[in-house]
Amino acid sequence: RHYKKKINKENMELFVNYFQSFKQWKAGTKESIGFVDIVDLDTEVGFLVKEIGKSKREKNLEILPRIADLVRSLHGGRLTSCKSAKDRTSMSATWEEVRILTKSHSLPANVARDALSVMRSAGVRRENAYKNILKNRFAFNALQLKLIPEIYRTPKGSGGAQVT
Repeated sequence: RHYKKKINKENMELFVNYFQSFKQWKAGTKESIGFVDIVDLDTEVGFLVKEIGKSKREKNLEILPRIADLVRSLHGGRLTSCKSAKDRTSMSATWEEVRILTKSHSLPANVARDALSVMRSAGVRRENAYKNILKNRFAFNALQLKLIPEIYRTPKGSGGAQVT
């Protein structure tokens, strides 16, 4: 588990270096490219550096959406992948999709959970699950379903021990 924390710290250092270069570039151009205020980004980068530095867990759920938003605000690209790039990746991708719909496309917050459930039970990620295990469900086992954070849990009837 130590290597995961090390990877998080190393990649945050790479991101900080990139961000410093970005700030220098931004200061030297008059180009308006629709980025949020550089001071806000600087504050967010500082918060994430501290949070990653003090985090006791390699999967800090507060860090994941914040770094995703930060990279997106810089028009950057990133990916999320679990070890096998199947179920947890699907849960993460659908969570991010609903967050984007809520933040940028006026999806009312009070229906976000319902949208998340529909994406996971009837969306393209369910088809990915079928291609991976030849069953139309996610492959979480009962222990995983108990331990996985709520935001990553499958909707009832769509995976593992929850199949009815």
